[in-house]
Amino acid sequence: MERQQIQQSMQLILPNFLYSHPNANLSTILDFIIIEGINQQSMRLFTEYVTQDFQQFWEMLLIINFNEANQDSRYPFIVTEIIKKQSEMIFDFLFQLNFIEQSECIEFLFQTLDNDFLEAPNAAYFSKFVCSLIDTRGIYLLNYLILYGKYIIDDLIKHIDNNHIANIIYNLIGLINKKGLQDPDFKQQRIFFLQRIICILQNKYYDSQIVENISNIIINLLENVNELEYKKLIFQSIYYPETFFMLILQTKSVQLVDILILLLRETLDDLQFNYQSFQIIGQQFVQALKMENNQLNFMSTYGQEQEILGQTKLKLIEFYYNILQTENLTLIQYFDHQEIQSILMQFIQKYEFNNSLQNYYLQIIFYIFNNQNLVQIQQTIFDMDLLGFLCLLNTKYYKQVGKIKKPITKGYQGMANKLTLYFQQVNYTDQWNNYKNNHQSILDLEINYLLGIHPTESHSKIPEILQQQDQKKEEQQIQSNQTQSEQINEDQDINQINEDKDINQINEDQDINQINEDKDINQINDDQDINQINEDQDINQINDDQFKIAIDIVENNFQDHTNIGEILSEQLLHQVKKNKNISKSGLININADNDPDIRFCSKSLIITDKKKTERKSSSQEKVNQIKQ
Repeated sequence: MERQQIQQSMQLILPNFLYSHPNANLSTILDFIIIEGINQQSMRLFTEYVTQDFQQFWEMLLIINFNEANQDSRYPFIVTEIIKKQSEMIFDFLFQLNFIEQSECIEFLFQTLDNDFLEAPNAAYFSKFVCSLIDTRGIYLLNYLILYGKYIIDDLIKHIDNNHIANIIYNLIGLINKKGLQDPDFKQQRIFFLQRIICILQNKYYDSQIVENISNIIINLLENVNELEYKKLIFQSIYYPETFFMLILQTKSVQLVDILILLLRETLDDLQFNYQSFQIIGQQFVQALKMENNQLNFMSTYGQEQEILGQTKLKLIEFYYNILQTENLTLIQYFDHQEIQSILMQFIQKYEFNNSLQNYYLQIIFYIFNNQNLVQIQQTIFDMDLLGFLCLLNTKYYKQVGKIKKPITKGYQGMANKLTLYFQQVNYTDQWNNYKNNHQSILDLEINYLLGIHPTESHSKIPEILQQQDQKKEEQQIQSNQTQSEQINEDQDINQINEDKDINQINEDQDINQINEDKDINQINDDQDINQINEDQDINQINDDQFKIAIDIVENNFQDHTNIGEILSEQLLHQVKKNKNISKSGLININADNDPDIRFCSKSLIITDKKKTERKSSSQEKVNQIKQ
C-alpha cells in the first residue's frame, strides 16, 4: 500500500521524463541530474525511478557497489547525496520488499566488505549509504543482521581500521534514531558488539588507526546517546579509566584522553562510581606529561625550527584542569600538584609560542586561586615561587626570533602580564615589588584592555591566599624584626654577662692575688714577728746575761773607783732607755770616749768586802730599773 502511494506521488514527474526519454535508465537519469543539478525535481525523479520495482532498486545498488571500470565516477556521489535527503521513501521501499528480495539486496549491498582492502572512495560512499539506512530504518537492519547476518558484523569488525566502516559500527551500536520497531531494541546485543571492539582496542593498541577509530566510536557514544538506561549500560561497559590511561602511555593517543575526560564528566553528573578508579592515573600522571613525543620538529612561520609539544600533552593538561574543576578533594589529592606545576612552568618556557598551552595555564592558575577549596594547592604554587617565575619570564622583554628582522616580545609575554596583573596586590619580595613598579605602564594597558576592571574585582574579595600571603609577609617581617631585636638583646645580655664574668673573674683573681699577697705579707710579718720575737727574746736573754756579766765586770774591775761603776751604770741605763742600742752580736758597746781617763788595764783588783757588797746592791737596783 505504501509502495503504491509512493508511486502515485511521483507519477507526475517520471512519466513526463520517460515520455521524452523512452529508453531511459538510471544512468540516463543521473546524467540528466548532473546537467540540471541536484534539486527537488531531480531528487524526486530519481526516487520515483528506483522505487518502481526491485530491478530498478538493484540498479541503484550496483552503483553503490562502485566499479570504476563500468560506470562514471560521479554517479556514487549523486546517488548517496540524494539518498541522504530522500532516505525514508527509498528505504521504506526496501523493507516493503518480500524477504527474499530484501535479503538479496542487503547481502549484495554488504558484498563490498568481502574485499581485504577498501579503497577510500568506495568505503566513503558505502558508509554514507549504510549510515543513511541505519538512520532511517536501523532497527530493521539490526534485526536482520542479528538473525541472519552475523558474518556481516564480523566483516565490519575486520575493517575497523577504516574510519568509514568505524562510523557504520558506531551507528549500529548507538542506534540514535530508532524509527520503526521499538521492541526489541537489542540493547544487550549492541553492548556485546561494543565489548568486542574494546577487546580489539586492548589487543591491537600498536595500530594507531584502530586505536583512533575505536576511541572515536566510544567518544561519540558517550556524547550522543541520550537514552539514560542504555547510556548506563554503555558506561558500565567502558568504565575502566586506569585501562585507558595505560593505553595512553603506550599509544600517546589524543582520543583516549578525550575518553578519560568524558568518563570524568559523566561520573560527576548522573552516574556515580568509585573515584578510586582514578587513583592510578593520579599516581602516574606526571609520567604521562614527561613521555617522549615521537613527532618530528617543524619549521615555524618565524623561520625557526620548533619542537612539538603534541596534542596528547595538551589534552592531558585539559584533563588535569577538569580534575581540579571537580572540587572533589579525594580525587584531587591523588595528583602530585607540585610536580605538575613544575612541568607546566618548563613547558611555558620551552614552547613559548604555543597559545593553547598558555591559555590552559592561565585557566588553571585562575581557577586554583579563585577557589577557596584549593588553598593547599595555592600555597604549594606560592612555595614554588610563582611570582619569581613571572619575574623570570619578563627578564628579557625583546628577543630575536628566526628570520624576523626586528626583535619581538616573547611568545608568553601576554600570559605573564595577565598573571602579573592578577597578583598585583600581593606584596612579596623586593624583586617582585620592583618588577611590578617597572611594569606599571604595561599593567595599565592590561587594565584598559579589560575596560578598567581589575581581574580580582570580579570577585567579592581578593582570594584568601593573597591576603594570607600579605599577612604571612608582614608576620615574617615582624617576626624577623623581633628575632633580630631579641638576638641583639640576647647578644647584649651575653656580652654583659661575659663582661660581668670577666670583671668577676678579674676581681676574683685580684682578690685571690690580694689574699695570696696578704697571706705572703702576713706570713712574712708572722715570720718577721716570730723572728723579731725570737730576736727580742734572744736579745733580752742576752741583755740580761750581758748586763749581769757587764755589771759584774764593772764591779769587779772598778772596785777601787767607787764612782766609776755608778757612772757606767748610768750610761748603760741612759743608752737602753734612749735607743736600746744593742748590737746584734749581743755585745754592749761601751764608749770609752765618754771618759778618756778610763781604761781597762787590770782585772785582778782587790776590793774590800763591805764596799763590794754596797756596790753590788747599788748595781742590782740599776739592773732592775732597766728590766722594768
